[in-house]
Amino acid sequence: MKASPVDVVVMGGTFDPVHLGHTGLARQAADKLGVGEIRLIPSLLPPHRDVPGATALQRLDMLNLAVAGQSGFNVDGCELERGGVSYSIDTLRSLRQEFPAPSRIYFLMGYDAYQKLPEWKLWQDLLDYVHIVILQRAVSEYNLTSPMQLLEARCKVAGISQLQKRHAGRIAYLPVEAVDISATRIRELLKSGSRPTDLMEDKVIEYIFNENLYGVENWKGNLSS
Repeated sequence: MKASPVDVVVMGGTFDPVHLGHTGLARQAADKLGVGEIRLIPSLLPPHRDVPGATALQRLDMLNLAVAGQSGFNVDGCELERGGVSYSIDTLRSLRQEFPAPSRIYFLMGYDAYQKLPEWKLWQDLLDYVHIVILQRAVSEYNLTSPMQLLEARCKVAGISQLQKRHAGRIAYLPVEAVDISATRIRELLKSGSRPTDLMEDKVIEYIFNENLYGVENWKGNLSS
């Protein structure tokens, strides 16, 4: 008996560190798309970003702590296991083997990353494996290059309901509530001695202090403050 298709929402990134913005946006997207599984995939060596402040294993640990006990989340260390530079095309090919058609893979992207898609390895092949879902928050201007405009002309659909007609190959914008949290700001707060309890899980904060990450070793304050 053939297994029923299982859809999945995928969010990749450095997660340096993971915060409530990551998990909150992923949950919003999964709920709106009607998907039960959220796959979080930390990169080993990100090709388009600075070297993370925490090691890959530390970032994996923090992700596991952040989603412990939360239904639907699944932390996937496939890019750490594969080694080398973490290219999304390699990860999505692997995921398509795990979730064969007609299962749908919804690949979440922020608009800033989406704008720079032509800089990615084999970027035009990504849609062979997934639907791209852009998390649409308030931005001052939507400004895409000609290659991206051509891609949208071929692949963009009016709403997420249109994504269910195919297992891959389409682009849709998904309105989400803005989450004003950035990993950069969190790192600054931690280095200054602040405990950002409203921005990330307490277990993650405790891990950061125990591992002396992001400059907290220079702080002599009380961990509970």
